[in-house]
Amino acid sequence: MELESMRKLKGLFRQRGQIEQKLVRTQLTLRTQSSMTLAQLQCAEKKLVVIYSEFSHFHSEIMALIPDEASDEQDEIYCTFEDRHTELSNHIQKRINAATQMQSVSSSVSPQVIIQQQPLKAPIPTFDGNYANWPKFKAIFQDLMAQSGDSEALKLYHLDKALIGSAAGILDAKIINEGNYKQAWKVLTDRYENTRVIVESHIQGLLTLEKMSKATFKELDGLLTEATGHVEGLRYQKQQLTGISEHIVVHLIVSALDDSTRMAWERTQQRSVLPKYEQTISFLKTSCQVLEQCESSQAFSQRTAVKSKVSPVNNKMPSLKTNAVTSSSSKSSGSCHFCGGSHLNFQCEEFKQLTATQRAEKVRAKGLCFNCLRKRRQSKQCTSNNTCRKCSRKHHTILHDDAERNSSQDSKADIAAPKQPVANNQPTVVQPSVSVVDKPVSTTCSSNHVSTSKTVLLLTAVVQAIDEHNQSHPCRVLLDSGSQVNFVTEKMATRLGCSRMPANVSITGINALRSLARDKVFVKFQSSYGDFQANIACLVTTKVPGTIPNRTIDFSSWELPEGIQLADPHFFQPERVDMLIGGELFFDLLKPDQISLGDNLPQLRDTHLAWVVAGVINEPYISNAAIQHVNHA
Repeated sequence: MELESMRKLKGLFRQRGQIEQKLVRTQLTLRTQSSMTLAQLQCAEKKLVVIYSEFSHFHSEIMALIPDEASDEQDEIYCTFEDRHTELSNHIQKRINAATQMQSVSSSVSPQVIIQQQPLKAPIPTFDGNYANWPKFKAIFQDLMAQSGDSEALKLYHLDKALIGSAAGILDAKIINEGNYKQAWKVLTDRYENTRVIVESHIQGLLTLEKMSKATFKELDGLLTEATGHVEGLRYQKQQLTGISEHIVVHLIVSALDDSTRMAWERTQQRSVLPKYEQTISFLKTSCQVLEQCESSQAFSQRTAVKSKVSPVNNKMPSLKTNAVTSSSSKSSGSCHFCGGSHLNFQCEEFKQLTATQRAEKVRAKGLCFNCLRKRRQSKQCTSNNTCRKCSRKHHTILHDDAERNSSQDSKADIAAPKQPVANNQPTVVQPSVSVVDKPVSTTCSSNHVSTSKTVLLLTAVVQAIDEHNQSHPCRVLLDSGSQVNFVTEKMATRLGCSRMPANVSITGINALRSLARDKVFVKFQSSYGDFQANIACLVTTKVPGTIPNRTIDFSSWELPEGIQLADPHFFQPERVDMLIGGELFFDLLKPDQISLGDNLPQLRDTHLAWVVAGVINEPYISNAAIQHVNHA
């Protein structure tokens, strides 16, 4: 029977591969024939539907025959095919829309004139409303349209589709209907042709460069790309690096390096000689090349070591593995999101060395699907039919946590991203509340004791902080009645461009560790779901108080009232806090209404920022957090 199954699998692999080749040939046809008629494009669109249906049929039969150990690789093949199919479908739809519009323009001018769209020499760029990206977008788009030979109406169509993010919808219906391409550009230039805002946005980008956590090619290359992009943007605006400006930019870039790269750079500097921008960038580019080469060699060694280990499955089904690899040539060249290697995410040896909890946090931080470990998917939207082979839940087997599940037979917690009903709720481990006053004050901060199973939820909300240009920014706040002073992070204060005033407040923490809040700022914010506004004084600090909660909470069994708008829709996920609102405003935010979710569950409390979740949850999870005592002087 096993031999018969092997023969059937070979046939299915071959048939599925033939369907995949149909998709490749269709893609090649569309690339080489730039002047296809509307009827030809519609025919190609119908053909794609048939290809998808046939591929899914053969793939389902394959998944029914292969063992569980080989399902991950086959599922990856299906996801790769689906991505290519979706990309091609979107391409056809855009060409159909363009051809339909050209027919409409052609018939309105003269029924006997036939207009054919000329192939564009480069992909159309997009503009997301970021002022720093405007000059580059304008130059590339106008040059591309000048060489296309398209009509004004078609150029306007391309321009409207190129506007995404906050720039989407800026062209009103009147401009679109009239096909007024020149007026459209006037609207855009009036809005975004602001040299001062463009220059300041590049400066802001340099001031907020994200610090590298470790010396990897991905992080260093990302820092280099962002920093040089802002510098080139300033140069395009005729703002050259000279004198003190060059030293400031070098300082900002070097401050964002990890410790080992910073030390290597310092060894190249001469005492009492100011560093140069070009020399610094040259050094970092060389370091980037070295990291890339070393990581590639390391990844190759890991792949070789893995291939040398012959598993029992490979001994039993050698031809199955060969067929699987042959069918996924496009997939195998992917890049691991965890270590940057050229293997699949679930094959990463570095990732496998982590604990189940650490792996879950890593997946969440990288924005991957908990079920198939691929980008841009949520578990509830994942097309994979696979589930955990240990508990049959909707998450990848590599994320299964035996320790947590053994601690409670009744626990329904799932490591996959939880469902998000109208109101999202989550128990949270208590974080330290901070209290700072002009006079010395002592604050005792208690979190879950290791001997109990109680989890205390803190009050979090997401508000809209207003910057110096009257633009709003999402800001996650912690409501803490035990703090007599408000706090805001250095990063958020810089992003808002707040004017700073000297404060010099000394803060003494655990083990007598001292820190100094040097600045005070005023932060204006408004509710994300109402008319409430406030302007509060905040001390600027590195972080307040960190990440809340310290783990993901499962609230799938809670019965939440319909129509409740939560102030923090993602309160169940560990995320940083940007601002702490203390007792000065805390009680003014509260409203009288509150809803109990049941025994051993938290409460919903109505505030001017929408509903917040707060209270104690009794559950089988035991926190490792301890009692902390903080002194402020």
